[in-house]
Amino acid sequence: RQALLLDGVCCQQGWPVGLDAVPRRPVQDSGNVALEDVAAEGRQGVQNLRERHIQVGPSVQQRGGVGPCGDQVLRAECGGGQAGLKDLREGKLVTLGLSPTTGELPTEHKVDGFLPGQIVFAIARCFNHIGGAREWSDCPGPGSGEEDDLITWDCSTSPTRPDQTGQPFAVEASMVSENSASSGSFKVPNEGRTNGLPFASLEFEIIDAKGEVVRAQADESSREETAEVLRTGAFERSFKNLIPGSAYTIRARVSNAMGFAPWSRPSEVFKTPPDKPHTPQTPMLESTSLKWIELKWFPPYANGAPITEYDIIYSVREDWPLEDWSRVPQIEMLHGIKEHGHDGRRSLARDRGSLIFRLENLAEFTMHYFRLRCRNIVGWSGWSEIAAFKTQTVEPSKVNRDLMEVLSVSKTSLKFRWTAPECNGEEITRFDVLGSSNYRLLKWATFVQLMLRTAPDPDKLYGYAPPGGMELGDITGTEGLDKFINEEITFSPISPYEAHFELSCLMPGQEYFFSMRALNKIGKGELSAIFGPIKTHSDSPAAVAKLEILETTDNRGAPSSPCVARMGDDRRRLQLIGSGCVEGQVRVG
Repeated sequence: RQALLLDGVCCQQGWPVGLDAVPRRPVQDSGNVALEDVAAEGRQGVQNLRERHIQVGPSVQQRGGVGPCGDQVLRAECGGGQAGLKDLREGKLVTLGLSPTTGELPTEHKVDGFLPGQIVFAIARCFNHIGGAREWSDCPGPGSGEEDDLITWDCSTSPTRPDQTGQPFAVEASMVSENSASSGSFKVPNEGRTNGLPFASLEFEIIDAKGEVVRAQADESSREETAEVLRTGAFERSFKNLIPGSAYTIRARVSNAMGFAPWSRPSEVFKTPPDKPHTPQTPMLESTSLKWIELKWFPPYANGAPITEYDIIYSVREDWPLEDWSRVPQIEMLHGIKEHGHDGRRSLARDRGSLIFRLENLAEFTMHYFRLRCRNIVGWSGWSEIAAFKTQTVEPSKVNRDLMEVLSVSKTSLKFRWTAPECNGEEITRFDVLGSSNYRLLKWATFVQLMLRTAPDPDKLYGYAPPGGMELGDITGTEGLDKFINEEITFSPISPYEAHFELSCLMPGQEYFFSMRALNKIGKGELSAIFGPIKTHSDSPAAVAKLEILETTDNRGAPSSPCVARMGDDRRRLQLIGSGCVEGQVRVG
């Protein structure tokens, strides 16, 4: 009979891992075969073992059965353990007897259950009726393979592509954000086998919250890195130039000479740390007047943390050092910054999302220089480029409704006055007064005029003369003032030296509303808030006109049919119903 002792070890880094853990002190076995000290280097160790006709390595029993162990166990065994004939005897022992068909001893035996990239060692000895051979056979060598390339040995199983890696994870302590870019590192656990060949590359993809790949990178690997990964259990790579305060995931895969492993599961979502906001763009001019300038800007990218504060400095000299520039108090910034269009002004698509701030009490007809910055929880952004704007004459300010006052009211007339607004550097040339007893109609007129302020105005080309050839003091649109239902707007251009307005021919007990604006050579001011209602005094009803009998009926002594009488004019009719009337009877109403 013959005895065959089998053992299998994995090829890692091109060497039979497990054979590196050779004994470093003599071990005596029961067969008087001494294991002398051999070199720890794998290749020399294998050669020495072959010359001594003995196979050492992790036993099958230690590995949990026939076949190779996992890389973690192999790595542990590479840490300096000892192996001897005892380990060999704990391998898989196969006893081959005479063939029942031929009566001869077999010279071939097939074993399976191994994994790719394993060197499988087998030694044998024969028995006769006296006993077994004292020495085992030599360990198998390269055979037709190359001495330095273990995966080519005849006793090696074929390699294949590596196993799938574990789920990557970001190293939180390594992530930093600076200069609007985030960097850091991540690890990819090696939870599988190399399957006979060292790693050739590691490829990874970084995916944003939209599912789009924002970074893709493939790094070459080496035998040295393969050994390091098998020792530490993970690859480590770095990333850079990600967006601060954004969420990402990572997936990875490894390869060897046989191909790529499948992609790993995506990592848990990680978020890069925030950074200071981007530097704002140069502020733009929204509007200007004699003593104030209104700035407009778009919030910059916040870099992962909301912008909590803005800072504006200004100066009348561009070359002054920053410490000499005037700073807008933060309380004014807090209450003064508004979204564009908050006050009803027309906002176009290009204005959407912008902010505005008005700086008051500036020097007249003077060039001013402005710079802007912002901050979040990380810190302040850089200062924007300098913006230069000049205070100048513009259309008059809005008439203040709170400064308007009723002077007199009668049954058919009223009179009120107002305070002239700021002329903004150009003398006021007239006031426009709009009035009506229909509040909704006047409200609509003021809204339309507000919208027209943002539209091209031909008056800017041809001057701001009163419309329709009217003179100062003329009044138009008074036809409906004495009616219950009024569908007209009263308009009157008023001299700039007469800050009052009087209107007559009104209906007693009716309410009237007014709005006005000031004009100069630069343009039309904004219409004031609606002033009113101003209610005329009530009066007693007018005398009823003589009634005229229009129709009577004769029903022979029975109560007569209703009579219709005309009172005053054709628009006012009164229907009189008589009861108990008899023929020929006279009734007086």
